[in-house]
Amino acid sequence: MSIETNGHASQRLPCADVYLTQRAVTVELEAPGFGPDELAVSVSGPVVSVSGHRFGHAGDHHYLQDERGPTEFRRDFHLPEGADTTHLTVRIADGIVVLRAPRSEQPGSTSLEITPVASRVRPDSAVI
Repeated sequence: MSIETNGHASQRLPCADVYLTQRAVTVELEAPGFGPDELAVSVSGPVVSVSGHRFGHAGDHHYLQDERGPTEFRRDFHLPEGADTTHLTVRIADGIVVLRAPRSEQPGSTSLEITPVASRVRPDSAVI
């Protein structure tokens, strides 16, 4: 599996973990401060792309230090053969975007667009 970025060296990209279980391929991507309307997930065959765009701060503030200003990112994940991206699920909880593709015998080859919806996860429930 390979991971690509959008090529901007000076831009901090969100960290991600990608792991396999017997039933699924899971990507967990850190996106603190991004709301559901600022994130997008797209799928094309085995490639899952997560992008985010935040415009910056609202209001009439004079910032002495502004490290959380406008930002955007894009991460592309090439999932391994057998990941069924046609049944990809997306959850956002506590600044973490969780993408889960079930593993199947025949990987999906269709393209679809998914816009994540915010969901709160209780401490006693599973994210995936």
